[in-house]
Amino acid sequence: MANLEQLTQRLQSESEPERLAAVTELATQADQRNVDDAVHIPMMRQEGLMAAVVKISKVDGEDAQAQAFMAVTRIARADANARPLLAFPGLVDSAISTTKTSTGLARQWACLALSNIAFTDENRRDMYQNEILVSALVDVLRTDTGEARVKACGVLQNIAAAEENKREMFQNEILMVSSGVEGSSTIAQDC
Repeated sequence: MANLEQLTQRLQSESEPERLAAVTELATQADQRNVDDAVHIPMMRQEGLMAAVVKISKVDGEDAQAQAFMAVTRIARADANARPLLAFPGLVDSAISTTKTSTGLARQWACLALSNIAFTDENRRDMYQNEILVSALVDVLRTDTGEARVKACGVLQNIAAAEENKREMFQNEILMVSSGVEGSSTIAQDC
């Protein structure tokens, strides 16, 4: 496994192809079968690593963006990382932006990263309070017919797992989403 410090330097490279190679390596390292919290937590704590990943998710091409969100998805597997990822400057905003501007793999991975971040109880309420996030996810449900729609459903289902969120989401008709077909249906039916 590559040294995280060296990998971070490559993620910060001026060369977009080098950043793509580095973020792809990071996503791969985070997904190896024997990887657990002992790897995911140091990745989150490595100085400069997450800032570089967020920058890549904002400014590089769609392939690099997809790899960046794939890495975030995998790093979020460690429960200890979920709260810091939610609070990491620019990460959620970048994921929201990607759900609005991308139609490919980057959109899917951005939704999946948000879903993993929403997997902990303490993050669910905060994520529901982010009206821009919830609106972006509902927009994915309304406009996408592919895998990103399924991933957006997963985020909303995770957020709705908190009972107080579920009641409010139902009252605010967030759980009622236009399916693009006649009528409307619940998230559970759409997913």
